[in-house]
Amino acid sequence: MIRKLDSGQPINVVAWGSSVTSEYGGCGTESSRNFLLTPGIPRRCDPWLNTDTATDERDGFATGWGTLFMRLLNDTWPHQDHKFANNGVAGCMLFCDLDSTCEQSVLPNPLDLIIMENMHTWTMPEHIEAAIRNVIHDASIMSPDASRPAVILYNSYAVVETVETVEWTECIAHQRCNTSCIPEANGFKHSVGKALPQTHEPQTLELGALYGIDVLSSNTFLHMLMRDGLMPREGVAACEALSKLFMDTIHPRMLGRYMMGELLFASLQRARDWLQAHPDAVAPGLPMRPYANGSLLLEQKRCYMSTVHGPEFQHHMHAHNVPKSYLDVVSSHGWQLVFYDNNQTHRHKPGLVAWHPDSVLQFRINTDMRQPGFDPGGVAGKCQPDVLVACKRIVCKREKR
Repeated sequence: MIRKLDSGQPINVVAWGSSVTSEYGGCGTESSRNFLLTPGIPRRCDPWLNTDTATDERDGFATGWGTLFMRLLNDTWPHQDHKFANNGVAGCMLFCDLDSTCEQSVLPNPLDLIIMENMHTWTMPEHIEAAIRNVIHDASIMSPDASRPAVILYNSYAVVETVETVEWTECIAHQRCNTSCIPEANGFKHSVGKALPQTHEPQTLELGALYGIDVLSSNTFLHMLMRDGLMPREGVAACEALSKLFMDTIHPRMLGRYMMGELLFASLQRARDWLQAHPDAVAPGLPMRPYANGSLLLEQKRCYMSTVHGPEFQHHMHAHNVPKSYLDVVSSHGWQLVFYDNNQTHRHKPGLVAWHPDSVLQFRINTDMRQPGFDPGGVAGKCQPDVLVACKRIVCKREKR
């Protein structure tokens, strides 16, 4: 990826994670996928707009740590076609996003960098590894000749132990850590520099070394600032310093978003410096895992006709006009793409539909599901790469009134 940037080419960046990503990463929320526009909702994502301005009451802020990261990237490697997609899902850990979505359908092609935000570092190591393997696998399917995408894992920590010091959480949220908000309980206690229960940061560092990815930690960075005297370590002063960075215990204010964006960009700077010192270095591949347990076996799945919105899709357009990147339609008779437009009452819309029994839809699918790093034997390795599928029969059920 660094070589691609140094050669003047644009890159595609995707962020996955929790509400720290979906609401505070900038440039859209879970209501917007890929680089397309949601039908009927005017949207604006301006990475140069340095204000907490939302495009819609359901959207997150336009400016977030992701768009600030892209601004820094564009300052160093300027290109008008750099793209950033926010695929965060509020309340969802990394494994939740994988289980609830067909991730391949919301990844750009090619995928150059994916930022995985690991809220509270609670995601189990095997789930993080499965997420990494899924992304690398899907990227290799979409662009077999492209380099392996770079991965940055960002461990986001809660700065206050909310169970024991819930009153101080309110002080941070309302930025009133001074004497008017000091709880009657014990003095201010933060969790910076502490290994909280249920966290798996040591295991994430091991995964980083195994897969050749950079693992960052907000907890480690803040602890370094306190250790070096750049941030108050105790008392009301520490509470006030943290309240400038966080809206509660983990979600960043604007200053916190700047911190995240600069931490992420520093990872690229370190990679560039290392590459200059090792010009013959080869990008890491996907390590072999011959004794991997079942949690690392990727689901054998492909998704078609997902996120079909945008200017290239029209209501009642014929199926053979659907872009091949969404569905490789060979021939179509009587099948149309139908959107939900508030006048449709059929519960199976939107999608490809046909109204006549003699309608035929033929499309081609790719069944090559081989997983890199695993033995290609077995059923998946013996499938033909292309299969022609014909849909001729329509089954209708009459609903009871």
